[in-house]
Amino acid sequence: MKRVFYTYIVFILTILIISSCERERFSYDSTNKDDNELAEGQINLTSLKVAVEAEAEGVVTRNSINTSNFIIRIYNQDNGNKLVKEWVLKDMPEIFNLKVGNYSVSAYSHDELPAEFENPFFFGSQSFKIVADDITNIEVIRCFLKSIKVTVEYADNLKELLGPDVAVNITVGNGSLIYSKDETRAGYFQATSDASNLLNTHMTGTIEDANVSIEKGFSGVKAGEHRIIRYSLKEVDEGNNGNSGSAGVSISIDVTIENVDVDVTVDPGTEEGVPDFPGEGGGDGGGEVTPDMPVIVGDGFDIKNQTIDVSEASFANPMVIKVNINASKGIANLHVTIISTTLTPSELAGVGLSDQFDLANPGELRESLSGLGFPVGEQVVGQTSVLFDITNFTPLIPALGAGSHQFVIRVVDLEGNETTEILKLKS
Repeated sequence: MKRVFYTYIVFILTILIISSCERERFSYDSTNKDDNELAEGQINLTSLKVAVEAEAEGVVTRNSINTSNFIIRIYNQDNGNKLVKEWVLKDMPEIFNLKVGNYSVSAYSHDELPAEFENPFFFGSQSFKIVADDITNIEVIRCFLKSIKVTVEYADNLKELLGPDVAVNITVGNGSLIYSKDETRAGYFQATSDASNLLNTHMTGTIEDANVSIEKGFSGVKAGEHRIIRYSLKEVDEGNNGNSGSAGVSISIDVTIENVDVDVTVDPGTEEGVPDFPGEGGGDGGGEVTPDMPVIVGDGFDIKNQTIDVSEASFANPMVIKVNINASKGIANLHVTIISTTLTPSELAGVGLSDQFDLANPGELRESLSGLGFPVGEQVVGQTSVLFDITNFTPLIPALGAGSHQFVIRVVDLEGNETTEILKLKS
């Protein structure tokens, strides 16, 4: 009898505890739930129009672009810009319900690739707010060209000398396209930055029965620009191979770049194509150089005019190569881009590196960069003097065979001043 009574008491207590918990949870939910959490409003998608502003870039006129297949995406700004919904413009509903809050709507011409022929990438975005039990209208989304347009041209007196195998490989970031001799299409490259991207050119093939390999890089290329790469002949004295590359002994080839909109042509004599754009730093070339600009100089060599041969470097006898970087205002970023015929992204990944990194913010590359002797993180940020030493790196270069290599060094100080120089090697 006592056992039955004890069991009954335990049963009653269990019921009371569960009931109490349920009442407490109901009470908590009732008093702490934000009324707006469940509230909704609507977005009027019939008011959403897309306009492409492309005339300034010389790409296409706005009337020739069909926006019906543009991708429309809505993001929740209150939830880390999480994607809420996406449609193709022509298939959108008239009204769509959203929770109360702050959102953005973006229009994409397509999902951009690193490089494509004849497929410009347009993008536009705007923010909006959803109010409870109200309908929000969207203003016109204005889309602009966000990729870099690149075409290749040859002067008439050079074109007649080109062999059928002549081609130009253009790279911007991770994008690469090969322009054959007769290629007239425009290539469109993904811009990793709106303000400054590095464009590299590499011509190969036969000219006047001579095999040529001509490389030149151009910095300061911006999203939305149309850049024309021009190859032309430059008469030189017998035996002079010229600045940019040679074919035979009596002619040299100039490689220049022109911005269609602002009509900027790079001086062929500018070392390795670092252009004299206003506001660009870099020693002798470009813009107004002030005492506060960062300075990049070779330690015992002329970084502007010298190409260093590292073909004899080995792990037993690495070649000492150091670059002094000074910024009186303190360093904010120290960007390095590696452009090489043999140090490809896949080869660099094998030693834990990438072809683009910021020594000030190395991220997951920190350990690998530090292991090679590079300063990283706090050794860079805020410092007024940093030594960029690739001595431990030089044995890796000739191990992969003969080639040409560029380390594009761009230092940005804490006030936004920046300077770019290119460390040039061959193996």
